[in-house]
Amino acid sequence: MNNLKRLSDEECQNIRDQLFLKLNSDEAPFALNKDEEKFGPDDWAWLFLRMNKHYQFAYSNHPKAINEFKILEFVHEKDLCNIQPDLDEHCRRSFGLAAWLDYAQPILPKLKNEDDSWFAPLKAAIPEDHSRRTVSKEIYIRPLGPQSRKLDRYPYHLIEETPFGYRIRGLPSTSGHGFGGERGCIAFAVDCSVPPSGQITTLKKIAHKIRSILMDSDEQTDDELNETMILEIKSSENFNYMNFKIAGGAEDIVRDYEIVWRAVYLNVLGPITMQIEKILGEVKDVYQELQDDGFAKPSSLLRFKYNLVNSKDLDGLSRNGGNYLKCLVLIAQLHDQGFGNNQIAQIFDLCSESGKYKNTWREQLHNKIDKYIVEAKDMINGGYRLLIQTQKPDQNQS
Repeated sequence: MNNLKRLSDEECQNIRDQLFLKLNSDEAPFALNKDEEKFGPDDWAWLFLRMNKHYQFAYSNHPKAINEFKILEFVHEKDLCNIQPDLDEHCRRSFGLAAWLDYAQPILPKLKNEDDSWFAPLKAAIPEDHSRRTVSKEIYIRPLGPQSRKLDRYPYHLIEETPFGYRIRGLPSTSGHGFGGERGCIAFAVDCSVPPSGQITTLKKIAHKIRSILMDSDEQTDDELNETMILEIKSSENFNYMNFKIAGGAEDIVRDYEIVWRAVYLNVLGPITMQIEKILGEVKDVYQELQDDGFAKPSSLLRFKYNLVNSKDLDGLSRNGGNYLKCLVLIAQLHDQGFGNNQIAQIFDLCSESGKYKNTWREQLHNKIDKYIVEAKDMINGGYRLLIQTQKPDQNQS
Protein backbone atom coordinates (compact mmCIF):
# COMPACT_ATOMS: atom_id res chain seq x y z
CA MET A 1 0.00 0.00 0.00
CA ASN A 2 1.18 3.50 -0.83
CA ASN A 3 0.74 5.25 2.52
CA LEU A 4 1.68 8.66 1.07
CA LYS A 5 -0.94 9.12 -1.64
CA ARG A 6 -4.06 11.11 -0.91
CA LEU A 7 -7.19 8.98 -0.60
CA SER A 8 -10.35 9.78 -2.50
CA ASP A 9 -13.55 10.64 -0.65
CA GLU A 10 -15.01 7.28 -1.68
CA GLU A 11 -11.96 5.41 -0.36
CA CYS A 12 -12.17 7.29 2.95
CA GLN A 13 -15.84 6.43 3.37
CA ASN A 14 -15.27 2.75 2.56
CA ILE A 15 -12.52 2.62 5.17
CA ARG A 16 -14.72 4.37 7.76
CA ASP A 17 -17.41 1.75 7.18
CA GLN A 18 -14.90 -0.99 8.13
CA LEU A 19 -13.72 0.54 11.40
CA PHE A 20 -14.12 -1.52 14.60
CA LEU A 21 -15.87 1.43 16.24
CA LYS A 22 -17.88 3.83 14.13
CA LEU A 23 -16.96 7.50 13.96
CA ASN A 24 -19.55 9.82 15.45
CA SER A 25 -20.66 13.32 14.45
CA ASP A 26 -18.33 15.71 12.69
CA GLU A 27 -18.18 17.85 15.85
CA ALA A 28 -16.83 14.98 17.99
CA PRO A 29 -15.96 11.95 15.80
CA PHE A 30 -14.56 9.97 18.75
CA ALA A 31 -17.56 10.52 21.01
CA LEU A 32 -19.04 7.25 22.29
CA ASN A 33 -22.35 6.02 20.91
CA LYS A 34 -24.99 4.53 23.22
CA ASP A 35 -23.54 1.02 23.06
CA GLU A 36 -19.98 2.22 23.61
CA GLU A 37 -21.05 4.26 26.63
CA LYS A 38 -21.81 0.92 28.30
CA PHE A 39 -18.27 -0.38 27.73
CA GLY A 40 -16.37 -1.21 30.90
CA PRO A 41 -12.70 -2.05 31.45
CA ASP A 42 -13.16 -5.59 30.05
CA ASP A 43 -14.57 -4.30 26.77
CA TRP A 44 -11.80 -1.77 26.19
CA ALA A 45 -9.08 -4.21 27.24
CA TRP A 46 -10.34 -6.74 24.68
CA LEU A 47 -10.37 -4.16 21.88
CA PHE A 48 -6.62 -3.75 22.41
CA LEU A 49 -5.71 -7.38 23.21
CA ARG A 50 -7.39 -8.69 20.06
CA MET A 51 -4.84 -6.69 18.02
CA ASN A 52 -1.90 -8.26 19.88
CA LYS A 53 0.10 -10.37 17.39
CA HIS A 54 1.25 -12.79 20.10
CA TYR A 55 -2.35 -13.39 21.12
CA GLN A 56 -3.42 -13.91 17.52
CA PHE A 57 -0.68 -16.51 17.01
CA ALA A 58 -1.43 -18.24 20.33
CA TYR A 59 -5.17 -18.33 19.59
CA SER A 60 -4.54 -19.98 16.24
CA ASN A 61 -2.27 -22.63 17.78
CA HIS A 62 -3.75 -23.41 21.21
CA PRO A 63 -4.94 -26.95 22.11
CA LYS A 64 -8.55 -27.42 21.02
CA ALA A 65 -11.12 -28.76 23.48
CA ILE A 66 -13.02 -31.92 22.67
CA ASN A 67 -15.85 -31.32 25.15
CA GLU A 68 -17.13 -27.75 25.32
CA PHE A 69 -20.12 -28.32 27.61
CA LYS A 70 -18.36 -27.09 30.75
CA ILE A 71 -17.80 -23.60 29.37
CA LEU A 72 -21.56 -23.30 28.81
CA GLU A 73 -21.81 -22.59 32.54
CA PHE A 74 -20.37 -19.16 31.77
CA VAL A 75 -21.26 -18.23 28.17
CA HIS A 76 -24.37 -18.34 26.04
CA GLU A 77 -24.67 -21.17 23.51
CA LYS A 78 -24.99 -18.74 20.60
CA ASP A 79 -21.43 -17.50 21.31
CA LEU A 80 -19.85 -20.93 21.74
CA CYS A 81 -18.48 -21.14 18.21
CA ASN A 82 -16.11 -18.23 18.96
CA ILE A 83 -14.89 -19.47 22.36
CA GLN A 84 -12.53 -22.24 23.45
CA PRO A 85 -11.62 -23.28 27.02
CA ASP A 86 -8.10 -22.52 28.23
CA LEU A 87 -7.01 -26.13 28.70
CA ASP A 88 -3.38 -25.49 29.68
CA GLU A 89 -3.85 -22.08 31.38
CA HIS A 90 -1.65 -20.45 28.73
CA CYS A 91 -4.35 -17.90 27.94
CA ARG A 92 -4.84 -16.71 31.52
CA ARG A 93 -1.12 -16.76 32.35
CA SER A 94 0.10 -15.00 29.21
CA PHE A 95 -2.81 -12.67 28.45
CA GLY A 96 -5.00 -12.53 31.57
CA LEU A 97 -8.02 -13.79 29.61
CA ALA A 98 -10.33 -16.46 31.03
CA ALA A 99 -10.79 -18.39 27.76
CA TRP A 100 -9.70 -18.25 24.14
CA LEU A 101 -11.86 -15.85 22.15
CA ASP A 102 -11.68 -15.39 18.38
CA TYR A 103 -9.80 -12.14 17.78
CA ALA A 104 -11.92 -11.47 14.69
CA GLN A 105 -14.72 -10.61 17.12
CA PRO A 106 -14.39 -6.98 18.29
CA ILE A 107 -17.15 -7.05 20.92
CA LEU A 108 -16.91 -9.26 24.01
CA PRO A 109 -19.75 -11.77 24.30
CA LYS A 110 -21.98 -11.25 27.32
CA LEU A 111 -21.47 -13.68 30.20
CA LYS A 112 -24.34 -15.44 31.97
CA ASN A 113 -23.28 -14.20 35.42
CA GLU A 114 -23.00 -10.42 35.63
CA ASP A 115 -20.32 -10.72 38.33
CA ASP A 116 -18.09 -12.82 36.05
CA SER A 117 -15.35 -11.26 33.94
CA TRP A 118 -13.44 -12.18 30.82
CA PHE A 119 -10.36 -10.81 32.57
CA ALA A 120 -10.98 -12.40 35.97
CA PRO A 121 -7.36 -13.66 36.19
CA LEU A 122 -6.11 -10.05 36.26
CA LYS A 123 -8.25 -9.04 39.23
CA ALA A 124 -8.33 -12.17 41.33
CA ALA A 125 -8.21 -11.63 45.08
CA ILE A 126 -6.55 -14.74 46.53
CA PRO A 127 -8.43 -16.84 49.10
CA GLU A 128 -6.60 -19.02 51.58
CA ASP A 129 -5.79 -22.10 49.54
CA HIS A 130 -2.51 -23.96 49.80
CA SER A 131 -2.95 -25.65 46.42
CA ARG A 132 -3.50 -22.51 44.34
CA ARG A 133 -1.24 -22.68 41.29
CA THR A 134 -1.79 -19.10 40.15
CA VAL A 135 0.03 -17.76 43.20
CA SER A 136 2.88 -20.21 43.07
CA LYS A 137 4.48 -22.17 40.30
CA GLU A 138 4.86 -25.01 42.77
CA ILE A 139 2.22 -26.93 44.69
CA TYR A 140 2.55 -26.37 48.42
CA ILE A 141 2.80 -29.55 50.52
CA ARG A 142 1.20 -28.83 53.88
CA PRO A 143 3.44 -30.02 56.74
CA LEU A 144 1.73 -32.43 59.11
CA GLY A 145 2.33 -32.40 62.83
CA PRO A 146 0.47 -32.52 66.14
CA GLN A 147 0.88 -28.76 66.66
CA SER A 148 -0.17 -27.74 63.18
CA ARG A 149 -3.16 -25.40 63.02
CA LYS A 150 -3.47 -25.95 59.30
CA LEU A 151 -4.80 -29.51 59.24
CA ASP A 152 -8.27 -28.49 58.13
CA ARG A 153 -9.02 -29.93 54.72
CA TYR A 154 -10.50 -26.76 53.24
CA PRO A 155 -10.00 -23.05 53.76
CA TYR A 156 -12.41 -21.12 55.97
CA HIS A 157 -14.85 -19.92 53.32
CA LEU A 158 -15.60 -22.48 50.66
CA ILE A 159 -14.83 -20.68 47.44
CA GLU A 160 -14.55 -22.33 44.08
CA GLU A 161 -12.43 -20.45 41.58
CA THR A 162 -13.63 -20.68 37.99
CA PRO A 163 -11.92 -19.20 34.92
CA PHE A 164 -14.41 -16.31 34.91
CA GLY A 165 -14.80 -15.64 38.63
CA TYR A 166 -15.60 -17.12 42.01
CA ARG A 167 -18.49 -19.25 43.21
CA ILE A 168 -19.40 -19.39 46.88
CA ARG A 169 -20.37 -22.98 47.68
CA GLY A 170 -21.24 -22.49 51.34
CA LEU A 171 -19.60 -21.85 54.70
CA PRO A 172 -18.40 -24.18 57.45
CA SER A 173 -20.33 -23.97 60.70
CA THR A 174 -17.37 -22.76 62.78
CA SER A 175 -14.05 -21.07 62.25
CA GLY A 176 -11.01 -20.23 64.29
CA HIS A 177 -9.86 -17.60 61.85
CA GLY A 178 -10.44 -13.87 61.89
CA PHE A 179 -10.55 -11.26 64.61
CA GLY A 180 -10.85 -13.51 67.63
CA GLY A 181 -12.67 -16.08 65.52
CA GLU A 182 -15.49 -13.68 64.67
CA ARG A 183 -18.21 -15.00 62.43
CA GLY A 184 -18.14 -13.22 59.10
CA CYS A 185 -14.44 -12.37 59.04
CA ILE A 186 -12.76 -13.16 55.74
CA ALA A 187 -9.14 -12.97 54.63
CA PHE A 188 -7.71 -12.53 51.14
CA ALA A 189 -4.27 -11.87 49.71
CA VAL A 190 -3.82 -8.89 47.36
CA ASP A 191 -0.96 -8.38 44.89
CA CYS A 192 0.24 -4.84 45.62
CA SER A 193 2.82 -4.84 42.82
CA VAL A 194 -0.01 -3.83 40.45
CA PRO A 195 -2.79 -1.24 40.83
CA PRO A 196 -5.10 -2.96 43.34
CA SER A 197 -8.54 -1.54 42.41
CA GLY A 198 -9.53 -4.57 40.30
CA GLN A 199 -8.69 -7.03 43.06
CA ILE A 200 -10.54 -4.98 45.65
CA THR A 201 -13.59 -4.82 43.36
CA THR A 202 -13.53 -8.63 43.26
CA LEU A 203 -13.14 -8.77 47.05
CA LYS A 204 -16.19 -6.52 47.48
CA LYS A 205 -18.34 -8.81 45.31
CA ILE A 206 -17.20 -11.89 47.24
CA ALA A 207 -17.90 -10.16 50.55
CA HIS A 208 -21.47 -9.37 49.52
CA LYS A 209 -22.06 -12.97 48.40
CA ILE A 210 -20.75 -14.42 51.67
CA ARG A 211 -22.81 -11.87 53.62
CA SER A 212 -25.93 -13.00 51.78
CA ILE A 213 -25.25 -16.65 52.65
CA LEU A 214 -24.70 -15.81 56.31
CA MET A 215 -27.89 -13.76 56.50
CA ASP A 216 -29.82 -16.65 54.97
CA SER A 217 -28.53 -18.62 57.99
CA ASP A 218 -30.08 -16.01 60.33
CA GLU A 219 -26.86 -14.14 61.03
CA GLN A 220 -27.35 -10.45 61.83
CA THR A 221 -25.43 -7.49 60.48
CA ASP A 222 -23.71 -5.13 62.88
CA ASP A 223 -22.38 -1.67 61.98
CA GLU A 224 -19.86 -1.98 64.80
CA LEU A 225 -18.08 -4.77 62.94
CA ASN A 226 -15.98 -2.38 60.87
CA GLU A 227 -12.52 -3.45 61.91
CA THR A 228 -10.19 -4.07 58.98
CA MET A 229 -6.63 -5.32 59.00
CA ILE A 230 -3.81 -5.39 56.47
CA LEU A 231 -0.79 -7.55 57.23
CA GLU A 232 2.42 -8.53 55.55
CA ILE A 233 2.21 -12.13 54.40
CA LYS A 234 4.78 -13.36 56.90
CA SER A 235 2.62 -11.96 59.73
CA SER A 236 -0.61 -13.60 58.56
CA GLU A 237 -1.42 -17.06 59.86
CA ASN A 238 -3.86 -17.44 56.97
CA PHE A 239 -1.23 -16.98 54.27
CA ASN A 240 2.27 -17.35 55.72
CA TYR A 241 2.33 -21.05 54.79
CA MET A 242 1.50 -20.42 51.12
CA ASN A 243 4.08 -19.99 48.38
CA PHE A 244 3.99 -16.53 46.79
CA LYS A 245 6.43 -16.92 43.91
CA ILE A 246 4.83 -14.72 41.25
CA ALA A 247 3.50 -11.16 41.15
CA GLY A 248 1.96 -9.18 38.31
CA GLY A 249 4.12 -6.07 38.46
CA ALA A 250 7.18 -6.89 40.54
CA GLU A 251 10.47 -5.48 39.31
CA ASP A 252 13.37 -7.82 38.52
CA ILE A 253 15.16 -6.94 41.77
CA VAL A 254 12.41 -8.64 43.80
CA ARG A 255 13.55 -12.05 44.94
CA ASP A 256 11.05 -12.72 47.72
CA TYR A 257 7.65 -12.14 46.12
CA GLU A 258 5.70 -12.25 49.35
CA ILE A 259 6.98 -8.75 50.15
CA VAL A 260 4.71 -7.29 47.45
CA TRP A 261 1.61 -9.16 48.64
CA ARG A 262 -0.61 -8.19 51.59
CA ALA A 263 -3.21 -10.11 53.58
CA VAL A 264 -6.40 -8.08 53.99
CA TYR A 265 -9.19 -8.79 56.48
CA LEU A 266 -12.74 -7.53 56.80
CA ASN A 267 -16.04 -8.64 58.31
CA VAL A 268 -18.86 -9.23 55.84
CA LEU A 269 -21.48 -8.71 58.57
CA GLY A 270 -20.19 -5.18 59.09
CA PRO A 271 -20.48 -2.17 56.74
CA ILE A 272 -18.83 -3.63 53.63
CA THR A 273 -18.55 -0.43 51.59
CA MET A 274 -16.86 1.46 54.45
CA GLN A 275 -14.39 -1.38 55.02
CA ILE A 276 -13.65 -1.76 51.31
CA GLU A 277 -12.94 1.96 50.91
CA LYS A 278 -10.54 1.85 53.84
CA ILE A 279 -8.76 -1.25 52.52
CA LEU A 280 -8.51 0.20 49.00
CA GLY A 281 -6.91 3.38 50.31
CA GLU A 282 -4.36 1.43 52.36
CA VAL A 283 -3.36 -1.04 49.63
CA LYS A 284 -3.02 1.86 47.17
CA ASP A 285 -0.57 3.38 49.65
CA VAL A 286 1.34 0.09 49.74
CA TYR A 287 1.43 0.02 45.93
CA GLN A 288 2.83 3.55 45.87
CA GLU A 289 5.45 2.68 48.50
CA LEU A 290 6.53 -0.36 46.47
CA GLN A 291 6.93 1.86 43.40
CA ASP A 292 8.92 4.41 45.41
CA ASP A 293 11.20 1.63 46.67
CA GLY A 294 11.71 0.25 43.16
CA PHE A 295 9.89 -3.03 43.85
CA ALA A 296 6.84 -2.40 41.60
CA LYS A 297 6.55 -1.10 38.06
CA PRO A 298 4.96 2.35 37.83
CA SER A 299 1.50 2.60 36.28
CA SER A 300 0.95 4.87 33.30
CA LEU A 301 -2.77 5.00 34.06
CA LEU A 302 -2.72 6.62 37.48
CA ARG A 303 -3.87 9.81 35.76
CA PHE A 304 -6.13 8.26 33.19
CA LYS A 305 -7.43 10.32 30.26
CA TYR A 306 -11.10 9.79 29.44
CA ASN A 307 -11.15 12.26 26.56
CA LEU A 308 -8.65 13.77 24.17
CA VAL A 309 -7.00 16.99 25.30
CA ASN A 310 -9.23 20.07 25.26
CA SER A 311 -8.16 22.86 22.91
CA LYS A 312 -9.68 26.33 22.70
CA ASP A 313 -10.96 27.53 19.32
CA LEU A 314 -11.22 31.09 18.00
CA ASP A 315 -14.82 31.30 19.23
CA GLY A 316 -13.53 30.87 22.79
CA LEU A 317 -15.00 27.38 23.25
CA SER A 318 -12.90 24.35 24.22
CA ARG A 319 -13.37 21.14 22.25
CA ASN A 320 -11.61 17.76 22.25
CA GLY A 321 -13.13 15.47 19.61
CA GLY A 322 -14.24 12.74 22.02
CA ASN A 323 -13.00 9.63 23.78
CA TYR A 324 -9.28 8.93 24.14
CA LEU A 325 -9.46 5.12 24.09
CA LYS A 326 -11.74 5.06 21.05
CA CYS A 327 -9.26 7.27 19.23
CA LEU A 328 -6.37 4.93 20.17
CA VAL A 329 -8.25 1.82 19.02
CA LEU A 330 -9.03 3.36 15.62
CA ILE A 331 -5.53 4.77 15.10
CA ALA A 332 -4.10 1.32 15.93
CA GLN A 333 -6.45 -0.37 13.46
CA LEU A 334 -5.58 2.01 10.63
CA HIS A 335 -1.85 1.96 11.35
CA ASP A 336 -1.93 -1.85 11.39
CA GLN A 337 -3.62 -1.79 7.98
CA GLY A 338 -0.72 0.25 6.60
CA PHE A 339 -2.18 3.73 6.39
CA GLY A 340 0.18 6.68 6.87
CA ASN A 341 -0.36 9.58 9.25
CA ASN A 342 -1.81 11.91 6.63
CA GLN A 343 -4.13 9.19 5.40
CA ILE A 344 -5.31 8.56 8.95
CA ALA A 345 -5.95 12.30 9.27
CA GLN A 346 -7.97 12.14 6.05
CA ILE A 347 -10.07 9.22 7.25
CA PHE A 348 -10.78 11.11 10.48
CA ASP A 349 -11.53 14.25 8.44
CA LEU A 350 -9.08 16.29 10.48
CA CYS A 351 -8.27 18.81 7.76
CA SER A 352 -9.30 19.88 4.28
CA GLU A 353 -7.35 19.13 1.10
CA SER A 354 -5.85 22.63 1.36
CA GLY A 355 -4.58 21.86 4.87
CA LYS A 356 -7.10 23.91 6.87
CA TYR A 357 -8.43 22.69 10.22
CA LYS A 358 -11.96 23.26 11.51
CA ASN A 359 -10.87 23.06 15.15
CA THR A 360 -7.66 23.37 17.12
CA TRP A 361 -8.00 19.83 18.50
CA ARG A 362 -7.95 18.43 14.96
CA GLU A 363 -4.61 20.08 14.21
CA GLN A 364 -3.16 18.91 17.52
CA LEU A 365 -4.35 15.35 16.95
CA HIS A 366 -2.87 15.34 13.43
CA ASN A 367 0.48 16.47 14.83
CA LYS A 368 0.36 13.82 17.58
CA ILE A 369 -0.61 10.76 15.53
CA ASP A 370 2.88 9.28 15.94
CA LYS A 371 2.58 9.73 19.71
CA TYR A 372 -0.83 8.08 19.76
CA ILE A 373 0.47 5.17 17.66
CA VAL A 374 3.11 4.54 20.34
CA GLU A 375 0.49 4.75 23.11
CA ALA A 376 -1.83 2.40 21.21
CA LYS A 377 0.98 -0.15 20.76
CA ASP A 378 1.72 0.06 24.48
CA MET A 379 -1.91 -0.76 25.23
CA ILE A 380 -1.96 -3.63 22.73
CA ASN A 381 1.27 -5.16 24.03
CA GLY A 382 0.23 -5.37 27.67
CA GLY A 383 -1.04 -1.96 28.75
CA TYR A 384 -4.61 -3.24 28.46
CA ARG A 385 -3.97 -5.08 31.75
CA LEU A 386 -3.88 -1.75 33.56
CA LEU A 387 -7.45 -1.05 32.47
CA ILE A 388 -8.51 -4.15 34.43
CA GLN A 389 -6.20 -3.56 37.37
CA THR A 390 -7.22 0.08 37.77
CA GLN A 391 -10.85 -0.57 36.75
CA LYS A 392 -10.72 2.31 34.27
CA PRO A 393 -12.58 3.70 32.53
CA ASP A 394 -15.39 3.68 35.06
CA GLN A 395 -18.68 3.52 33.15
CA ASN A 396 -19.90 6.55 35.09
CA GLN A 397 -16.95 8.63 33.97
CA SER A 398 -16.30 7.53 30.39
